[in-house]
Amino acid sequence: TWKDCSFINCTLDNILFRYSTFINCRFTNLAFTNCSIEACQMANNNGKESGVFEQVKFENCELIRSDFNFPVMRQCQFINNKYSELDFDGSRFYDCQFVGEMDAVEFRGYSVLANTQWLGVMTRFDPRKYKNPMKNVDFSQAQFRHIGFSNGISLSNCKFPDNEDGFLITSPRPVFSRAKLLIENSWTANDKKRALHLIDTFLYTKNHETMPVIFFYKRPVADTLRGFEEKLFELIKKISSE
Repeated sequence: TWKDCSFINCTLDNILFRYSTFINCRFTNLAFTNCSIEACQMANNNGKESGVFEQVKFENCELIRSDFNFPVMRQCQFINNKYSELDFDGSRFYDCQFVGEMDAVEFRGYSVLANTQWLGVMTRFDPRKYKNPMKNVDFSQAQFRHIGFSNGISLSNCKFPDNEDGFLITSPRPVFSRAKLLIENSWTANDKKRALHLIDTFLYTKNHETMPVIFFYKRPVADTLRGFEEKLFELIKKISSE
């Protein structure tokens, strides 16, 4: 465990981090290259402070079953990493870039993992006041597989891949309401059940209701479900463009 430490002007190459905890630490002008970061807490908070990552590069790393709370992420790069169950939680992003395939990664508008109590009883602060602005976050060279955006996160200042595999929904509530109505009235029983369940439990849940914009993209599926996935994608895209 490292607490209130500063790591400045260095390269951490080919290092295994396992079950490591960093509490309110500062990383500045630093690179993680070819590292394995497994089951780590990279930015635990100490009260209202959750650390800073400034001009930090993660490149060709494995980030597995690890999480952040709500550190400031400024001018950071995430390049060609392998992700699995990585939770950025309410990390506050400014001028950051993501490149390469991204799978099982979560971003939120505010932290839900932060320690908000003192001695297990008293509430010290409300993490919802420390919002993630996602300001100038560049995903244009990223390939999305399973990425979560939730808890009121704002995506209006993000740059997404410019291709046919995804699009922005600027009015999510009416779009998904209209989609559910059309699915209910015109789809076959099996497709209807699958689509409504997918929307209610994954695509547009209570955690998405406060999001002004949603990025909707094609997710990898088994060959047997590809037709269904294309059908749902095209329906949402059509409604969103009307």
